[in-house]
Amino acid sequence: ISQNHPIGVIFFSSKVQNTYSKQHIDSFLEIADEISVIIENGQLRREFDAYMRQTKNLGMILHDLKSPLSTIQSFAEFSVDDPWFQELGNKGKEVFKVFLRNSKIMFELLNQLLEITQLDQKADSPKIADVLLKPFLEEIETLGRNLTTPKKIEFINETASVVPLTAKFDFSQIRRVLENLLSNAVKYSYRGSRIFFTVKMIEDQLHFFIRDEGLGIPESEQVKLFQDFGK
Repeated sequence: ISQNHPIGVIFFSSKVQNTYSKQHIDSFLEIADEISVIIENGQLRREFDAYMRQTKNLGMILHDLKSPLSTIQSFAEFSVDDPWFQELGNKGKEVFKVFLRNSKIMFELLNQLLEITQLDQKADSPKIADVLLKPFLEEIETLGRNLTTPKKIEFINETASVVPLTAKFDFSQIRRVLENLLSNAVKYSYRGSRIFFTVKMIEDQLHFFIRDEGLGIPESEQVKLFQDFGK
């Protein structure tokens, strides 16, 4: 019996009549109870593992939502300084302010949800495949320029001219890493500064570099660099 429900039967038999006494039956009941506990623990473990997988996936989705939402918020914040915004009528400006205010609320709610999940996230096994470098790098450059333009930051692509046609890596995970690095670089950079994107081969390995001219990370905070969602 597990959680007050029958889950199975343990059957003992003998060809000899009256083999089992009350002591035998008491022992069999103890064995049944122990097996019930083992089965119940196994079920709880499976349920817990399923819950952790769901929680992990939810946390990853929430974290990845921060980047596009941050982009929307940045566009909205810096558009108010552009000449076209000043040409909007009062109604247009009011709609824009509502849009900006609610994007900030959404971002705050997203942060709260991430804190609630308290993930113990382990990296998924990478899905290594041959990736065509030219279209991949063009996609990252477009992403970088879209992120930097609203803040009047200059995006400088310093990718070496000699890079292989293909490289082996996980397309989605590396793109996610670069998107997060670019998003953070823009977030903590001054208007009018520069962000540099570099790709080059070092000893048969492909290296990606993103460098900005922002505040930098205080030494006291650097211990959080490789913690999940460390601020």
